Amino acid sequence: SYTYLDTESPSNATPPPLGTPAQLLRRPRHKLNVQFNRRVLRDRGDLYVGMYYVGDRDDAIGFPSTRVVLQDYVVVNTALTYDLSRNFQVFGRIDN
Repeated sequence: SYTYLDTESPSNATPPPLGTPAQLLRRPRHKLNVQFNRRVLRDRGDLYVGMYYVGDRDDAIGFPSTRVVLQDYVVVNTALTYDLSRNFQVFGRIDN
């Protein structure tokens, strides 16, 4: 999934000067989520890989507040399950 978010609101508490349109704080313009899930190991296992991207976004720090840019980041998670029998399953997961 992909989200493009274009928020704009007159500033009333943080820079830029009052009344000047600005991107809303802490809302990234771009977000992307990609997931992959597949049966593996002769249909006894299940592999999952997910990637989540969040673009840079504005924030405010200090008093009086100063507008700063928080850098973009990527999170990658993976998991694997394996059926030992009909009643037992082993599960492992790595989260970033």
